[in-house]
Amino acid sequence: DNDAVKMAGEVMGILRSADERDVENRLVILLDYDKFDFIKVLLRNRFAIDFCSRLLQAQDEAEKGAIQAEMRATPHGQAILEALEHTHKTEGERKRDMERRLRKELKGLKSKDGVADGGGAA
Repeated sequence: DNDAVKMAGEVMGILRSADERDVENRLVILLDYDKFDFIKVLLRNRFAIDFCSRLLQAQDEAEKGAIQAEMRATPHGQAILEALEHTHKTEGERKRDMERRLRKELKGLKSKDGVADGGGAA
């Protein structure tokens, strides 16, 4: 059991590496080539695995906030945050958000039309 915990820790450390080729090579060495299908799944989801694991292990709101700030700084992290927010919202909250976005977009379209009409009359 300690071996599994140790290996999981090593995998998590490897997934945080910036170089994808390095991550792949180190995972193959650690897990062996016969687990390459599993390694491909880890590679495909490495950012989600890393960020979500760290969020779940955060000891307090400050630590969680620091991880979320780190996530906002990367395109992968931003996408994961959006997916997490969407998953945790109720159907009603998602509908209200959609209505708000639509109203904002409509307002923007109306103001563009007004500027175009006003510009043509002058």
